[in-house]
Amino acid sequence: MNGKLKSLLAIDLLITSSYGLILPILPLFIIERVSGANLMTVAIAQSIFLLSQAVFGWIFSSYLHHQETKLRAHGGLVAGSIIVTLVPAVYLFSWEMSFIYLAQMLLGLGLGVLYPSWTFLTKDSAEAAHRPKIKKAHGLFLSLSMALAALLGGYVAFEYGYGLLVYMMILIGLCGTGLSLVMWFSKKKK
Repeated sequence: MNGKLKSLLAIDLLITSSYGLILPILPLFIIERVSGANLMTVAIAQSIFLLSQAVFGWIFSSYLHHQETKLRAHGGLVAGSIIVTLVPAVYLFSWEMSFIYLAQMLLGLGLGVLYPSWTFLTKDSAEAAHRPKIKKAHGLFLSLSMALAALLGGYVAFEYGYGLLVYMMILIGLCGTGLSLVMWFSKKKK
């Protein structure tokens, strides 16, 4: 496995794990901390995320398949990582549901740009014969990291509060973003 592929897998693991910390308890976080939040508003927020991820993912996938695909994919990886990493700050400073709706739309935008870019770069970096094995191992490690992150996130929120949990999300996301920036600058030098 080449260095670029390892970096791409690490980026996905870091970014996804950062959200694994809060995803299982996000509805509780919103209901406990945000004025006017209830089960219906949380469901609307989740729908906004899923819809925006689908729309932005479709748009960015179409954009990727034109000229300079590798350059656009590297840019999308960086831009998506930055957006996804900054969204927890919006959660932290949200006091009404409109901010949560905005955060969910931004999260959908970030992931809608990040994952098509990541997928293209991963396919470009892996030899065709090794792709099924890499995909299987990636799925396993991603599921395990999400499970551990969910457990850790619940523990941290219970013992130390949501603030620390959100800061942990940002820190882990920054590690993934930093790695995507390193890849971007190494690509620009070539």
